[in-house]
Amino acid sequence: MNKSIIASAIAATLLSTSALAAADMPTVYGNIQLKWQHSDTDGNGGTTGLANNGSTIGFKHSAKVNDDLTAFAKIEYNVNNSDNQNDDGLTLDEAYVGVEGNFGKVWIGSDDSVYGEYIDLVDGFDALGVVDGVSYSTGQGDLVQFVSSSMEGFQVFAAVQLDASDAGRENAFQLGLAYSADALTLALAMDSNDSDGDDAKSTFGVSATYTMDNLKLVGEIHTRDEVSDVVAAAAIYTAGANQYQLTLAHASFEDDTDSTTVGLQALHNMSSNMYVYAEAAFMDKESSDKTDFAVGVLYAF
Repeated sequence: MNKSIIASAIAATLLSTSALAAADMPTVYGNIQLKWQHSDTDGNGGTTGLANNGSTIGFKHSAKVNDDLTAFAKIEYNVNNSDNQNDDGLTLDEAYVGVEGNFGKVWIGSDDSVYGEYIDLVDGFDALGVVDGVSYSTGQGDLVQFVSSSMEGFQVFAAVQLDASDAGRENAFQLGLAYSADALTLALAMDSNDSDGDDAKSTFGVSATYTMDNLKLVGEIHTRDEVSDVVAAAAIYTAGANQYQLTLAHASFEDDTDSTTVGLQALHNMSSNMYVYAEAAFMDKESSDKTDFAVGVLYAF
């Protein structure tokens, strides 16, 4: 046989094997986040320092099961990049596996809960927490979650927490409904909070998002009997590579104390991978007043 034909066949086989292996490899992604923050409570001089702000590294993959079903998986770690002497450099953040198709998607493992994804939207600053008093406890781990496909604009979402350490206790769960039409999205949901104990009160929440050109408006309400009532709203304006956000939040607590917070953020996208920002939050609370300032950077890959 002609040697060139044999060589060509071997090369083709190697190339196809390499291409198949590359196509089957998971996607590696991550980000490095650092912030400088100053916090002052009741004018006591406060604290100032440089810190990690949630840097992560992760792996994700999806594979077609058949024409109607796709399987997916993800694992993500928090990275402590502010102290190279820390032995706890990697801690698990998310790890789940699931399937999706025309019905929607269902997945099991550790991930942000659907209540947080659909209702807890306003507190979206990078470094500072600007919404005080939101209380729901069905956590990130041991979750089975479901989000339906859109049916005339409606979506159902749910989560159940299967925690073997709480034998004999009711499984905590979340349940909600979302509706989207053009620029408007509305959602309502509840969290049973059963992981807090047999006498835990449920949390109920609603959210609304409206987008028009460069302006996005977000509002939410959370209420939990014997704990807190929270109202929050944000306006986010995008101008080229810059984004500006104003957030207002008010919380009323069971002990008859209140807190009001004003948050400001300016963010500049230096590239598709990197942005820098500055944030300020001013909280007026009956027990104490707090002022926070932060500047930070995120590089994603």
